[in-house]
Amino acid sequence: MKAAAPRKSFPKPKPWKISRILVPVDFSQPSELALSHASALAAAHGAAITVCHVGEALHPDWFFDTTLLQRDIIEQAKKELDKLVDKFCSGLKAQT
Repeated sequence: MKAAAPRKSFPKPKPWKISRILVPVDFSQPSELALSHASALAAAHGAAITVCHVGEALHPDWFFDTTLLQRDIIEQAKKELDKLVDKFCSGLKAQT
């Protein structure tokens, strides 16, 4: 019978250091819940939060210029992002 090979000794893992958290949102209830959890995690670790929303670009059409509509959509999304940051990230390092 062969003797068992000695077990390797692995270094003890270092604790996590979370410094930044990216939170994508779509303005739904589940994304608000995710932002709430991310805010708690950021507070516990002293991390910064970046909240972002990515929307689909409007494609210009032959009969309708979508430039102004697209600008309005972006402005509204920025306002909604600011509201979410104010609601869930007060006292934290947060940006949109």
